[in-house]
Amino acid sequence: MDSGDELSGYGVDDEVSYGSSGEKRKRPYFRHSPDQIQVLETQIKFWFQNRRTQFKTQQEKVENETLKEESERLGTENRMLREAVANPYCSNCLGIALTPEEQSRQQFYHTMLRQNLILHNDYQRLRDMMALRRAPGFGF
Repeated sequence: MDSGDELSGYGVDDEVSYGSSGEKRKRPYFRHSPDQIQVLETQIKFWFQNRRTQFKTQQEKVENETLKEESERLGTENRMLREAVANPYCSNCLGIALTPEEQSRQQFYHTMLRQNLILHNDYQRLRDMMALRRAPGFGF
């Protein structure tokens, strides 16, 4: 009894393949030797290892591209900041740029001007109201 007859009831050698004309043919049962199995296992192991390596390489390429873009953006920003420090002119009004102390002083000055304007408007409104009250014929 050969090994094909022993396993015929288990469907091992019952695999069907189709020929070029479409007729069914039974494929012969083929048993791999232990050496062949070991070679196949090694091939499969290397296939998966290569697949993982390819995937990691693709991920690294994407990450490298992202990092390159960020590096270029930061380099451009760095050059712009260096130029701004080298040329102390305000890009909005083309005037001389102020130091932080001067900026805070100027900000305080503008705040005081706004408050003065508000107080002046309140004073005008109250003065006008008092003038109307004192006017003859107001009813008091």
